[in-house]
Amino acid sequence: MANKANDLAGRSSRRQFFADGCRLLITVAGFDILAGCGSGPGVVGDVMVRDGKLFLPLDDPRYRGLRRVGHGLYLVVDSARKPLIVTRVGEDEVAAFSSECPHAGYQVLTPEGGVLVCASGHGGRFDLRGKVIGGPPPRSLRKYPAELRGNAVVIAGIADGTG
Repeated sequence: MANKANDLAGRSSRRQFFADGCRLLITVAGFDILAGCGSGPGVVGDVMVRDGKLFLPLDDPRYRGLRRVGHGLYLVVDSARKPLIVTRVGEDEVAAFSSECPHAGYQVLTPEGGVLVCASGHGGRFDLRGKVIGGPPPRSLRKYPAELRGNAVVIAGIADGTG
């Protein structure tokens, strides 16, 4: 009887492990990661720049993560810093902020249920605007001015070196 109980406990643990693993894969698959790969005038990585601002056209498939409220993407601007996180907060609102947790410098992960969490597992949690909502981080994520302008997301303070 004890062996059967141990076997059932093992299955339960394996079942939980696979369920958790599947949730992680779904989360990662649902969050786009963009890497800069080109360069030239008017371009940072592979992102269009005008007047020192990044322009992310929402009709571009690379930015599909910004089409739905509660979703977002990582945006690699340069290799010297962690990616930005850009989120769709509401129908008419977007946010852009650093993916570096202000508590210990770990990278903040993808949004799940409208919440971003720190990769270290220390419990740092942030809302879609980058505001700290739980855990030890002493402040919100570093924010960059972002807005919807027509069918594009415009982010300031990055390309001109002020961010």
